[in-house]
Amino acid sequence: MSEFTEAYYLRTKNRDDVIELIKQANMKGYVFPEKNGWVTFVVNGEFSSAPEQLIKSNQGILVHFENAEDHGWKFEIYKKDKLSVYYECSIEHCSMEDFDMNDLEMYTPSLAYNVKLDSPVLAEVLREIDEDNRIRAVIYLCLEDAKNKSNEPIVTSYHYAEKMGFFFFDWISYHYIELDHERTGKILYGDVPLLLVK
Repeated sequence: MSEFTEAYYLRTKNRDDVIELIKQANMKGYVFPEKNGWVTFVVNGEFSSAPEQLIKSNQGILVHFENAEDHGWKFEIYKKDKLSVYYECSIEHCSMEDFDMNDLEMYTPSLAYNVKLDSPVLAEVLREIDEDNRIRAVIYLCLEDAKNKSNEPIVTSYHYAEKMGFFFFDWISYHYIELDHERTGKILYGDVPLLLVK
């Protein structure tokens, strides 16, 4: 089974900020403990698009992160409701009509990139959260991969998440947590207790 992760990260040390954000957006979600200055959370909604009401309610620095292991990954960084950077690296496979078992090299996937950048807003974000230039470096490498249309990218989704300082970033989604909650009656990510916001 391929991993599908969709999570949000608010730059704060206070879980109450995330609880308030989810309530302001009139959504349901699960909130993780704070780690490394980020509070991770998931909300109900469509996979692959940050809910408009969540973005409009945001008053801080918010990252939307997705990893669809066999399909690619992406991130968006918002300051309040302004998008500072959108990065997507998607894996494109050849069509099944072209597939030939005798020529497996033909099935080598290629990567496609989609980038949107608001440099002044991104500069503001980095001034606020990037004390040691670690975040600037990983975003720069992502943008270099996209510019060079690299089929062997320098930055993977895990590398990005680790450099951003995210602690919880694999196999996370509202759907996964909701299913576990319904099945077990517990609100956990592994053995980490989560808060449910309705």
